[in-house]
Amino acid sequence: MVLLKSDWLSLFMCLCQILSLIGKNHVSSAITKVCPRGCKTCSTFNGCITCRPRLFLLLHRSDMKHIGICTHACPIGFYGQRGVDMSRCYRCRVDNCEECFSRNFCTRCKSPYFLCNGECVESCPDGTYPDEKTGECRRTVDCEVATWSGWGMCLKMAKTCGFKWGLETRTREVLIQPTFNGRYCPTITESRQCRMKPRHCPDHINSSEPKPAVEENAIETKKTNKRPQETRKKKNNSIVRRRRRRKKERRRWRRRNRKSEKKRERIQKQTLTA
Repeated sequence: MVLLKSDWLSLFMCLCQILSLIGKNHVSSAITKVCPRGCKTCSTFNGCITCRPRLFLLLHRSDMKHIGICTHACPIGFYGQRGVDMSRCYRCRVDNCEECFSRNFCTRCKSPYFLCNGECVESCPDGTYPDEKTGECRRTVDCEVATWSGWGMCLKMAKTCGFKWGLETRTREVLIQPTFNGRYCPTITESRQCRMKPRHCPDHINSSEPKPAVEENAIETKKTNKRPQETRKKKNNSIVRRRRRRKKERRRWRRRNRKSEKKRERIQKQTLTA
């Protein structure tokens, strides 16, 4: 059986296709074994060269070569920067920085240091104080209050009459609360002694005063029991009696003084005539 040239050519083409398929399978298996998880392309010496979408490429030095790793987030001391073709993790260039937003702007410092305007400092500058919770230098704020209001009504026991002296108060509001080491707020309320103009309350004011809220049983007992009113009347009567007695005693004392003066005048006249 003799093969023609065309047959030889077809056999050669079939062998080439078979070999190409076998080579692709070997290459793909080798790539899957060498490339770590998340890598799009890699090499045996430098690890990941490009990463899959939404992953960051992190390069770290090992002896004399750089090895690439694909991660979902950049580690401490690095910040992520996304690009059109590839996203990479870059090292923060701020000293003692734990997390940063860009190359020269830190967002979180290590434990003994405090964050101040994107930098890590040991002690906060003037006008700021260290916040242990956030690890930042906060601006000190002093307390600010508004102006005083006008003096209120002269009161005593929530009444505007019935007493000689009372108290009047005035207040002012706090506009800005102070920080930890800021200047504290001054007094917000002031009171002074005042004299009540209507010392004795009229009858219609006493009748219109609001009664305190009590239970129903207590109200019923008050209606039946009228002793408090009687005691008030007795006290008022006793006060009136005392005043009358004092007036009578003053009149008697004046009469006695007049009589004694008249006697002295008579005795002086008799001595002069004698």
